[in-house]
Amino acid sequence: MGDARELPQGHGMDLRQDATARRWLNSLRDVAYDAEDLIESAVLQQQGDRYSAVNSVLHPISRYRFAQKVEEIKSRIRDMVDRRTSYAAMARELGHGAGETSISPISRHFVSCSRWRSSSYHIGNNTIFGLEQDTDMIMERLLQPTEHREVIVIVGMGGIGKTTLASLVFNKARGVEERNTWSGQAPPKATDPGSSSKRSHFDVCAWVPVGQDPDTLHLFSTISIQIGANLDLSRDVAEIKHHMFTFLLDKRYLIVLDDVWREETWHELVDAFPMSTNGSKILMTTRSKLIAISADPASYPHELNPLSDEVSFHLFLSKVFPMSNLNQAMSYPPLMEDLGRQLSKKCGGLPLALVVLGGLLSAKEKKHDVWSSILNSMNWNDNEAEKQCLKILALSYDDLPYRMKLCFLYLGAFREESEISISKLTKLWIGDDLIPQQSGRRRKEDTATDYLNELIQRCLMQPVLLKHKQRSTRVRVHALLRELAISEGRENRFLYCEYSNQAVSEMEMKPYRCLVLHPGPDKRYNLHDFEKMRALLIVPRTTGTQTICVGHQVIRSFFPLIFRWCRINWQTVWSMPYIRVIEVEGLMMPTDALRSIQSSLIHLRYLCLRNTQLVAFPFNESKFPSLQTLDIRETSVKKLPDTIWALKTLRHLYLNGMEPPSIRCLTNLQTFCGVLVSNDQIAMEFLTLKDLRKLQIELKAWNGYPLLVKSLKLLLALTSFKLSSTEISSEVINKIAHHSPLRKLHLQGMLHPPVLTLSEYFSDYITSITLSASRIGTDQLKTLGSLTCLWELKLKDDALLPCPQHSFPQLGYLKISSLTNLEAFRIERGAFSNLVRFSVHYCSKFRSIIDVLEHTTSLQVLKLKGMELLPDITDSCRNKNVSVITMAY
Repeated sequence: MGDARELPQGHGMDLRQDATARRWLNSLRDVAYDAEDLIESAVLQQQGDRYSAVNSVLHPISRYRFAQKVEEIKSRIRDMVDRRTSYAAMARELGHGAGETSISPISRHFVSCSRWRSSSYHIGNNTIFGLEQDTDMIMERLLQPTEHREVIVIVGMGGIGKTTLASLVFNKARGVEERNTWSGQAPPKATDPGSSSKRSHFDVCAWVPVGQDPDTLHLFSTISIQIGANLDLSRDVAEIKHHMFTFLLDKRYLIVLDDVWREETWHELVDAFPMSTNGSKILMTTRSKLIAISADPASYPHELNPLSDEVSFHLFLSKVFPMSNLNQAMSYPPLMEDLGRQLSKKCGGLPLALVVLGGLLSAKEKKHDVWSSILNSMNWNDNEAEKQCLKILALSYDDLPYRMKLCFLYLGAFREESEISISKLTKLWIGDDLIPQQSGRRRKEDTATDYLNELIQRCLMQPVLLKHKQRSTRVRVHALLRELAISEGRENRFLYCEYSNQAVSEMEMKPYRCLVLHPGPDKRYNLHDFEKMRALLIVPRTTGTQTICVGHQVIRSFFPLIFRWCRINWQTVWSMPYIRVIEVEGLMMPTDALRSIQSSLIHLRYLCLRNTQLVAFPFNESKFPSLQTLDIRETSVKKLPDTIWALKTLRHLYLNGMEPPSIRCLTNLQTFCGVLVSNDQIAMEFLTLKDLRKLQIELKAWNGYPLLVKSLKLLLALTSFKLSSTEISSEVINKIAHHSPLRKLHLQGMLHPPVLTLSEYFSDYITSITLSASRIGTDQLKTLGSLTCLWELKLKDDALLPCPQHSFPQLGYLKISSLTNLEAFRIERGAFSNLVRFSVHYCSKFRSIIDVLEHTTSLQVLKLKGMELLPDITDSCRNKNVSVITMAY
């Protein structure tokens, strides 16, 4: 059915222009959904027969009804084939060229991930693609002395580059050089030309993503942390405004408000910004000229115009060809160049459209008929630029294989401006059965990663690149692409994403396979009889750290404020027989409403109850024969039903310090976190978990170390291991740390007996080590500096870290915390040569921050928690262009 759904595309038909073809495709989708429902209903009844004697008596009747429905669906499919044949003949008569070479879907067999180049929505370097003049004009206005605080507004349609331009000038104003997004090279070090000499033109700066549905306290929280105001956000808004006003009164400040949609948002914030005469500025981006005029009638808006045809063509080429092949692009025959110019011109000078179209063509053959076919499919009649941009984005979406289309639509489930956990996203895809099982032993998780990288390569999502991380763990989606995912999800009756400010129509939501709800204070939901539903995602404003990225500069973190209550009758799970995914992380649910949900959830594959404050598991009397992912972290659940411990389907299990009765049946586990081990039986049963890749265990005091060691040394696929105990046997480290796949090691507890040389215990490939309360001596820690691949080191309640000459050559992230008596450590020449992030938490006596700043030439972020920010630290960070994050607790 999936191939059939792509058939119209294979005949070169533009479904967005042809209503007949669109109706045909919608009918085909409905047939496919009904066939899927019928198959799953048969599975549901078969499972019911195991538990009910009545059902077995009704078998003949059930089989007859099933056969009738099968014949009905077969008849509808035959009708669809006849209609397709008639339509194809009509298309040929009309000259649509059904026999021409078409845009073929990309191969489902992906090339090695290492060959993909990560693209970006951002234009990137401040000297390319026609932004030079705009950058200079905005910079001149930012630095120009004024008699009062000025608001400079960048106005333009979505996708034209407002955020990109704002990020360029913001980084220039604060003395940070933006790197070129083509090359994928590391960001410039302080020793590179021009970087160390730059200084911020403002005392404090803040970048604030606003969006369509902002929370005022959330915005003030974002500003407060970035400017170091440490405001008490528990007070009312008027007091917060007053305190921020007082804090900014004697400072030259720059505040960027990115993507403002409503005048009310500006009016809610403006009283916090003094009308200073010291050159303070507010930079705003918006799609509305009315908002621009309202913000500052005396200041003229800077309207961003589309790129010229020539600049558009060069941006287009940069995305179609890797940078190393740009010369090859210029050497193509004139006819190919002409096609390229026609394609780029169709984008109307919109950078986002050019980047996405270039990403689409980068995965295709560089042949005339391929490019010509795409050009012919871009034949729209309207002239509205934003609709043109959306159609170009939809072209890239249409070219995806069917299952990957559904994976893209899932991006509409997440809030605007949010960062999406790659781990969560891929597990949701797998849970909703969107990822096919490949031949052999290839894991679905690996295929899901391939899908994700393909979407990144096509510029349909963007990796969040944190400089102190070796790889991206999160992605984000441009607002227009999120709109595309939501609109296509509704068009295909796949995903219904409820906006937080809209009235809920339950009848309208019923036909959808995936329902996304955003709780609000006055909302109630009745999900009774939602039998078509496959996935339920309730997405509150959850707590946690969110990173703000400006261009490719990671500048601050902040804590979003929350609304976590959702009024919903959870007994309606009874009426969702085909539900596969339930995602409610961060939602506060009353336990009495979940006291005893009895349902045969035989299709449920993904259940996330994390941070829901539940005290009891709500599905004790339910059956989950297909469950793959279960997450009960940050709850008070003490016991799981026995059926969970017998599930061979479980792949990812996240507990909260619970001791299992047995794990011998969980033979397909890949992730096992938060498990308590206190007896020989469980220690020995780890032998059965041959596919385990991530393990986090807590030991109670017992003499079973030899058995545990015997089991752990046979877990040869392990890549991440955390062990917590009052005492940790050195033998455990000796056995586990030499596994060649192991990359992350976290030890919490005193090592016994003490080890002499830590480096001898670890594999050369280990990249991350966390030691907490291990009581390791200085001489032992000193040996860690020789690990050539160590990128991340975290020390808590531990000894002084020695830093001999040229030690820690690859360390990018160092965190020390709760070292209450630590005053200083000596850093010798050449140590920490690649350090980009340094975090100090609750080390009240520590006075060596200046030494770190002086000896490290690559530091970009300093984070202090529970620490006093001294003036000399502030001055040194400003001089070296180091971003500072301060948190009171």
